[in-house]
Amino acid sequence: METIARKFLALAAAVSMTVASPAAAAENFPPAPYEGVWQGTIGNLQIRACFSGDERRSFGAYFYMSKLVTIPLIKGEGATQFSEGGSDDARAPRWNLTRAADNSIVGVWTKGAKTLPLRLSRIVVADDDMPCASMTFHKPRLSGLRILRSRATKDGIAYTKLALDHRGHFPGISLESFQLDGNGTAVRRINAVLAKPFGKTEDGHGWLGCVTNAFAGSALGADFGESYEPRLISQRWLSVIHLVGGYCGGAHPDSSSISMLFDRTSGAQLHPLDWFTEKAVSREDLGDEYGIYTTLKPALVAVILRDRKPDDSECYDATRQQESWDVGVDHGSLIFSPHFPHVISACGDEYRVPFGRLQPWLTEAGKKIFATLPR
Repeated sequence: METIARKFLALAAAVSMTVASPAAAAENFPPAPYEGVWQGTIGNLQIRACFSGDERRSFGAYFYMSKLVTIPLIKGEGATQFSEGGSDDARAPRWNLTRAADNSIVGVWTKGAKTLPLRLSRIVVADDDMPCASMTFHKPRLSGLRILRSRATKDGIAYTKLALDHRGHFPGISLESFQLDGNGTAVRRINAVLAKPFGKTEDGHGWLGCVTNAFAGSALGADFGESYEPRLISQRWLSVIHLVGGYCGGAHPDSSSISMLFDRTSGAQLHPLDWFTEKAVSREDLGDEYGIYTTLKPALVAVILRDRKPDDSECYDATRQQESWDVGVDHGSLIFSPHFPHVISACGDEYRVPFGRLQPWLTEAGKKIFATLPR
């Protein structure tokens, strides 16, 4: 559960596509007629390709229609020369684009002594899409995707595991979740949340949004994982850990770990920090869009860190001063994890606190809920 890749993301930034002469394109690759999405052949093999970029850098990517796995195209020293995979190896395949018009490209593909003709025809792309980030380029790669199902048990209760089978078309992508058995209203409500990673894929969110966002600025692609794993299942409660993250373009990878708790009798999601008194937490109303934002007071943080020996490390001080925490439910304890910015994310850790130690900090309603949680 803890090793699944992490992170999150958005769509490609919009660009306008201009039309230029082949001579202009050679001076400043890849403004049109190079920039765009293309269909064609290397020898007799069908491919789809894209070229994107600006005056500072340009790149491309392509895939064979028989395999649907992208191969980066990194610009070489010449304005119309590319190497596959960005490799400095002289044996890596090379592209040399020798002639272009508004709607066609002719060139040569070379690997060692082997040379094949390269012919491409333009495919129309929406005006507000960057070519290599567009669904016009990526849509064939969605062919054959399916969800694999397998049976599993947790705490003696059976459920169905879900995993995305992308047929190897997206090597850096991993999606896993699960579904509870049954068809009642509460079960359907919970399962709808757990199925979200496998929902609509063309709205710029989730794993496919990560793929397209990464291709907005680089040909190297995305690395993205999302999972929902059961931490605890009882007749009344379902505790879940939601991990999401990876690299979707930008300065650095991103990741998050979010604990979730569902009441299986109603399907409602509960938040353990709601059970604590004003001595333990602070609450701020951020309005209809964000709701109540709850942070931990130093007194409760001290309870959480009681078993950790003080030290002089930066991590200890950062943890002791942290107000924002994730809280999950497990057998006989709550699990607290501090939320840290990326720059000190390595300081993140889990602190398991027994129910008994937390009793003095609970509201009366919180104590009643605690009494129903599995030991």
